Amino acid sequence: MHDRRTFLSGLGSTLALGSLAGCLDSVPGMGGSGGASRSELTNYIPASAYGDDGSRRINVLYTDAPRLETMVDDLTTDVGNQLASAYDPGEIHLPFPASSVDGTVQASTISVVALSSGDAGSKLADGDYTESGAHRGATLYQGHDQTVAVDGKTLVVGPDATVRKALDASAGEAERLTAVSDPYADLAGVVSGGSLELFSGSEEPGPDGNTVTAVSWTFGEETAELTLAIAFADADSTDQSTLSDMASITQGMEDYDWGEPSTDGRVVSQVGTQPLADFDLLQQGTPGEDSSETTMRSAPNAAFSFSCEAGSGEVTVTIEEGEPVHVEHLVPRIDGETRVIAAPSETLEAGDSATVDVSDVTAETIQLELYWDYGDGTESLIAEATLQNCN
Repeated sequence: MHDRRTFLSGLGSTLALGSLAGCLDSVPGMGGSGGASRSELTNYIPASAYGDDGSRRINVLYTDAPRLETMVDDLTTDVGNQLASAYDPGEIHLPFPASSVDGTVQASTISVVALSSGDAGSKLADGDYTESGAHRGATLYQGHDQTVAVDGKTLVVGPDATVRKALDASAGEAERLTAVSDPYADLAGVVSGGSLELFSGSEEPGPDGNTVTAVSWTFGEETAELTLAIAFADADSTDQSTLSDMASITQGMEDYDWGEPSTDGRVVSQVGTQPLADFDLLQQGTPGEDSSETTMRSAPNAAFSFSCEAGSGEVTVTIEEGEPVHVEHLVPRIDGETRVIAAPSETLEAGDSATVDVSDVTAETIQLELYWDYGDGTESLIAEATLQNCN
């Protein structure tokens, strides 16, 4: 349903990203007063929009569309188009121009789109959508295998049950993600005011105690500023070196001029800057570069799932959705040790699976990390999972 559900994978697949919540309104910056605030839109994200498989993963992408719209034409064509795709309603089959968007928030199973003007219902009805009812005062429309709720100037898009739950959350009749996720709330006090912000990761602490990570960009006339923040399990487990480690393995982050890290409770953060002309959304290569080699090496826009049967001695890695994945670039690791991944073909598509041999692992709990090898000596973490009793 959502073409953007993996959140600009060139961005998100590089990180085991972080969280957010709270009362974070847009702040002055490039593009004037900015669009709909993050807190306003995240009020629609229900607690049930994440963690349905028990993994307690968070994925939230926020865009301040008016500010981003002002700078799209100032970037190279490739980068500008990718930036625009982050808030373009056409990416999720909505008949509205990107210029009409006031802000967006996307979670794993739902998108929230704030429009700058009303009358969305008639435009949906004139398109491929059919009015199908109402919920919490919002009108519901069906089309493109999804439900769209029109709540004033705000659209909520996703599976029907999740859209209804989102309207319940906005009305205060269901738990919101922002109220149930402590890492999300902790990062809210540190990361604020960005025009493009991505929060993702697992609430289950990793081997180093880190949980959720956030990246947030603000843009000036000549400079792009990136805030990188990581929430740990508790204040005692914070480790500022994790920031430099992440920056060193994340494609594009080494291009930033980083300031000194800081710690606030269980959150560590660091701010980096680079010339706006060099801004490329952490993609492989340089802004505007377009070659078949780079395209193949770039991390895929794909979502992964992991499973194992008791006593099987292997973990099954499945491509749930997204772009084809070149197996030769996948690097699975357990406790830092590289494992062999066995696949039926050189390229995996949505629905295909590969396996990782873990028969020699004696621990009941396995923490498997899946990295993407860019082919130039750098790697980035694109997925991870905690599995039980595989042997």
